Amino acid sequence: NVAQAGINLQDLLPAGLTYVSNSVNVTLGVAPAQLVTTTYTGSGTFTVPTNVTLATVQAWGGGGGGATRSTTGGGGGGGGGAYSREMLNLQSGSNYTVTVGAGGAAGNNGGDSWLSLGSVTGVLARGGSGVAQNTATGGAGGATNGIGRVQYVGGNGADAGGTNGGGGGSSAGTNAAGNNATSATGATAPAGGGNGGNGRSGTSGAGTAGTAPGGGGGGAYRTSGTQTGGAGAAGRVTITYTLAPGASLTITFQAVVSTPPPAGALTNRASVYSSTQPAISASVTNCVVSADVGVQKLVTTNQPFSAQIIEYILVATNSGPSTATGIKITDLLPSQVQYNSHSNGTYNNVS
Repeated sequence: NVAQAGINLQDLLPAGLTYVSNSVNVTLGVAPAQLVTTTYTGSGTFTVPTNVTLATVQAWGGGGGGATRSTTGGGGGGGGGAYSREMLNLQSGSNYTVTVGAGGAAGNNGGDSWLSLGSVTGVLARGGSGVAQNTATGGAGGATNGIGRVQYVGGNGADAGGTNGGGGGSSAGTNAAGNNATSATGATAPAGGGNGGNGRSGTSGAGTAGTAPGGGGGGAYRTSGTQTGGAGAAGRVTITYTLAPGASLTITFQAVVSTPPPAGALTNRASVYSSTQPAISASVTNCVVSADVGVQKLVTTNQPFSAQIIEYILVATNSGPSTATGIKITDLLPSQVQYNSHSNGTYNNVS
């Protein structure tokens, strides 16, 4: 068995069949493409699909919360979450625990994110540090002491300065460390990461929350009252795997016989191929049943006198091979003839 990629399925309808619009339905053994990514923004369970034994798991820790101020001054920005990646051998059919680190509320650390089976953790990304109340120093980004072959640190939050709270650090991206905030502006994340929230600038007020996944929250600035630091953003876990050998994909759709074929049979052929396998095909033949209906009209006299009653006789026939249903015969009388009566069925002398 060889895992397939770039799978293409082709089914061209033969002449005589018309596709019924919007009737297609796809049922998959694992997912609607050969490459499948499941994204978790909250904790849950991942059940490994049948015949899937390998997956790339990515995790981002939650962002730390920015500092709240109850005394005059600015609060430091929270640190961004770290990133971890690993290709794992999975047990088909098993239920893995997915834990997504929560974003830290003001002053709290961001939670760690991980994937585990029982007591064995396969991937883990650390959350960013929150900043304690009335603290001007920014929080550190999530560290690379998690679990994963590839790890990047989160960005640090900025220190408060002047009349500003510090911006939150960004989370790490998929291929780069998170960026540090250096002012009230939250750090912009590398590709795949979440931005830090802005610190309050110039006037008394709260910090801004970070952006998922794992952006640190901005610090507050206070001249009166209590001003709250921005929350860090929640982390994230993604699991990516391929359509493995033995997995299935079922497609159904509807068609109507628009033009019955002369031979009474319709053959529909489908083919499938991938980037590593030539096309193979299968066909099905439908015997189209049809009815051959006809009508014959007779009259009792060809040369009637004025006011003489004449009788029209209609004979409907079906030469098969199928039963004919819903038969309707139309016979409108000429204007020179007045309707008198009829037998068998229903007759409307107007229509």
